[in-house]
Amino acid sequence: IALALRRLHSDVFDAGNVSRVGPVIALAVRAGADLAQLVGGQSDTQSGEIRHVTSGYVALMREIDGENRRRRSSTVGLAEAWFRLCEAEEARGLGKPSSEAWSTAARAFASLGMPYQQAYARWREAEAHLAARGHRGHAVGALVEAHRLATQLGAEPLRGEVEGVARRARVDLDRQRQAADRPRKPDAAFGLTARELEVLDLLVAGLTNREIGGRLFISENTAGVHVSNILGKLGVSRRIEAAAVAHRLGLLEARKPPEQQVS
Repeated sequence: IALALRRLHSDVFDAGNVSRVGPVIALAVRAGADLAQLVGGQSDTQSGEIRHVTSGYVALMREIDGENRRRRSSTVGLAEAWFRLCEAEEARGLGKPSSEAWSTAARAFASLGMPYQQAYARWREAEAHLAARGHRGHAVGALVEAHRLATQLGAEPLRGEVEGVARRARVDLDRQRQAADRPRKPDAAFGLTARELEVLDLLVAGLTNREIGGRLFISENTAGVHVSNILGKLGVSRRIEAAAVAHRLGLLEARKPPEQQVS
């Protein structure tokens, strides 16, 4: 193992080929994590050896990442992505899976346009969320994204792993994907309530707070509160700006009868 590590170290710093060595080191750390999970608490000696070897690979990837940063190499982003993946794998092998570490790795690979590694990290992220009984919505989101990417890539083994986790967690991936793909109404993106949409409609028509209150049978003060909330949600400070946003984004189109909607 020590000889293999030295050879990998030499390859990286002689050739600077992170794209070749990074995946090899990451695969070694992944294998170590898999072995650690397989052995579990059955053998302290074996577990200790696995942790020792795995930590050596992680340390090597950390050194490669640091060297790329010092040299300001063009592969600095790639080196960091593989290092983040190795960190997440090591934590998994120690029985302390970190959803945050996997999420960081997924974002790093996404920024590099490496969808397979992104999908793999998102799968592991979902596992970590579920193992820690964390936010279920985050786990579902990670599973849906991992499944989408694996499907697009035709990566059947990875897709099968994702679907296995989904089954055990009782997550309907088809239903979740359809919900994610369903176009949202523009007003939903701003969190506007039905009453606020009514007020916005009248605000766009140029009515004052008093006139809005009269139309909706509410007090002038209440109308003013609704207007203030609308301005805050739309991120504007003036009524005329709110009207412009409403027109530009079609926030009120869904309230019109079909025959009045702009085609």
